[in-house]
Amino acid sequence: GGKYTTARLMAEQTIDDVISSLGSSAGGCQTAQQALMQRLGPQELDSIRASAYFLEVETLNRLLRTYGQGASLLLTWMESDRDLAKPLCGHHPFLLAEVVYAMKCEMACTLTDVLMRRLPVAWSPCHGLESAALLVDVLERFLDLSHEKAAQQFDDYKKDIARLKGSLGR
Repeated sequence: GGKYTTARLMAEQTIDDVISSLGSSAGGCQTAQQALMQRLGPQELDSIRASAYFLEVETLNRLLRTYGQGASLLLTWMESDRDLAKPLCGHHPFLLAEVVYAMKCEMACTLTDVLMRRLPVAWSPCHGLESAALLVDVLERFLDLSHEKAAQQFDDYKKDIARLKGSLGR
């Protein structure tokens, strides 16, 4: 939670400063009282586990830990289209549904944003570069990008990886 706690603290300080500078009588920032993820109750967990019969237990548990109640949305998508339950590549536990989730629900705007900042794929030895066809297909089918725009996103990601390698001296 380093990013979450740091971002929350900065948001709280910013809002409190704005309220103070405006001379407003509004209370302080409420971010500390808001849950980042909704917890799942026992019945919800049982329902999710029953609907996730097609996933490995370790995969389901990782999705639940990572996305909380958002895991049910991922499972709904994967039930509708099993292609989304495929791994991004053989070197990572991440599923294609997680790419879609990052772009639809976490405001990731580019494939680079997803693979560098949401899923730590870019930092691995393979960088996810062997997944070009799968990723372009996901961007086209589930995010309504044209083939050209989807391919351009992957090309941009490859360029970002090349820059990353260059800056790391590899």
